[in-house]
Amino acid sequence: MDNSPWQLPARQGAFVLAAAVGGFIGGQFLALVLVATVRVLSGTPESLRSLEQGTSLKWWVTASGLLGIWGGLLAAVGLSRRKYPLLPSRLGGFRRGDLRFALLGAGLQVAVILAYAPFHVRGLDGPVQKIFGQTSALEMVILCLMTALGAPLVEEIFFRGMLLPALLATRPAIWRPGRTYLPVAIVLNGILFGAAHGELLQLPAIALTGMVFAYLYVRTQRLIPCIIAHASFNSVSVAILIVHRIH
Repeated sequence: MDNSPWQLPARQGAFVLAAAVGGFIGGQFLALVLVATVRVLSGTPESLRSLEQGTSLKWWVTASGLLGIWGGLLAAVGLSRRKYPLLPSRLGGFRRGDLRFALLGAGLQVAVILAYAPFHVRGLDGPVQKIFGQTSALEMVILCLMTALGAPLVEEIFFRGMLLPALLATRPAIWRPGRTYLPVAIVLNGILFGAAHGELLQLPAIALTGMVFAYLYVRTQRLIPCIIAHASFNSVSVAILIVHRIH
């Protein structure tokens, strides 16, 4: 699998990896700028403090923060694609039967819930509550769309379409020739995916989920299956939250 057609040469991989790091950092900075700008325009100075402290956020704080992060990630992808057009961040097109990957994503989310259940972990739904808080119906619809559709699209393009090939291309020189580096790259991709979400309690689950998505991308060499699985994974969390809000 190390000779798959979408693997980058080492020099290109190093550039793409550097661009990915820069895009992630730049996205965090852009998110703070957007949140601060909207905060000033709305006249609610406490919102930025809520963002920093991780408390329940106003919907526009979450939305502008996500847009900032996505902007940084997509800018990194765009820069890399411009320099190296063969970077395999294209979606790959929808095919008949791709909807079956929605079952995979939903099943992963159910598995995560069941795995955590025996431990009675407090605050496991903290990230979801932080995002949605006490939003109105319209505000919740906007955030649901961003969570269930926007996040999977951007994150799969960045983490699987850009970062995974870069990780494969930059394997250590001391790695034994002839020994596949693919499993290591998949594990690293999942760990970085989990760490990027900044949620300690959810880190193991998110990292393992990222590894599954990375393996799925390697097997299909297309992003559409990953996006569909990721979207259904997030949608289950959103659906559970909606049910809790109704009751």
